[in-house]
Amino acid sequence: ADEKSAVATELKVTENSLENKRLAVKINENGEICSLFDKKLGRELLKKPVRLAILNNTHSFDWPAWEVKYEDLLAEPYMYPCKTSVKIRDKGAALCSLEIIAKAGKSRFTQIISLGSESEYISVYNETDWREEASLLKAEFPLAAENETANYDIGIGYTKRGTNTKSLYEVPAQKWADITDASDDFGVSVISECKYGWDKFDDHTLRLTLMHTPYKN
Repeated sequence: ADEKSAVATELKVTENSLENKRLAVKINENGEICSLFDKKLGRELLKKPVRLAILNNTHSFDWPAWEVKYEDLLAEPYMYPCKTSVKIRDKGAALCSLEIIAKAGKSRFTQIISLGSESEYISVYNETDWREEASLLKAEFPLAAENETANYDIGIGYTKRGTNTKSLYEVPAQKWADITDASDDFGVSVISECKYGWDKFDDHTLRLTLMHTPYKN
């Protein structure tokens, strides 16, 4: 009984936090991950909150169903989802998780943020009822790590690419992308099980494309 109690105290969850022996995660008032603190490194891994961002997708006239234009990626997102509810979904010795529901425009977003007792990473499951037109949905990761280049998984290895330019912006990666700080002291990787389009907005921000819908002719 004492051993079970000791294990249980390693994993903690409230409506605005998750924590194990390696990571401390904080959630802001809008249901976004605003802090990811690595206890082993003694370092904050985020510069700003991780957010879902909705951008216009209006500059591709020839191939709007698949093409992403540089002008659209340069522009500020026109909308961010707003939280409508948050609840503790799992609270156990092996796993804890939060379920956050948000809305933007006509769309509804459900996120489940999970942390295992021995995990060195957090898991985010997204379920989206997407109803926006001529829009891009991206997940923004503003990281504490900064570098002129990022690393992208290409299956048989990885490749380095720089910050967005007019000739190279929306780029592929199979399962992960990473920014390792220029000091080489630490880095942060983002792993995706099903999405492949990325861009590097600046020296510390990775963005992953989740949805892409064209306008109606």
